[in-house]
Amino acid sequence: MAQYTTRFGSLAEFEKGRVDIINDDPRHYAFSNVFDVASRAQPYEKIAVGKNMEYVLEAVRAEGDSDWRTAAHDEFALVMDGEVEVHLIQPEKQLVPEGKEGSVQLTGEPKGKKMGWVKAGRGHMAIEFRRIWDVHEIAV
Repeated sequence: MAQYTTRFGSLAEFEKGRVDIINDDPRHYAFSNVFDVASRAQPYEKIAVGKNMEYVLEAVRAEGDSDWRTAAHDEFALVMDGEVEVHLIQPEKQLVPEGKEGSVQLTGEPKGKKMGWVKAGRGHMAIEFRRIWDVHEIAV
């Protein structure tokens, strides 16, 4: 039986442009140098790194506090390095037209019911179900 070693990347340490082929069909996977993209990005700059049908995968570097954002659809955040808090608000009314793709930045503190927050670390996923959210980097 073959032995494989899992190597974890981070913004501080990653291998750029390398793919280890395993005994599987590599057409089943999409690869991107997400850490390289995020390490060069401005805080909270959204950069598309892949697309799967209508779904766009974006790299976002969390640094400090983000502005409030919302979308007409659900969005997911997978933390690849460090820790963040995602704060959620249920808006009083729909702020983005149904069918609009991507999230939009809001100005100021949005109105609505505070739904709590999610503390997420490396490997955790936070899901924003048509809510308003902002992100706070947690110093590690």
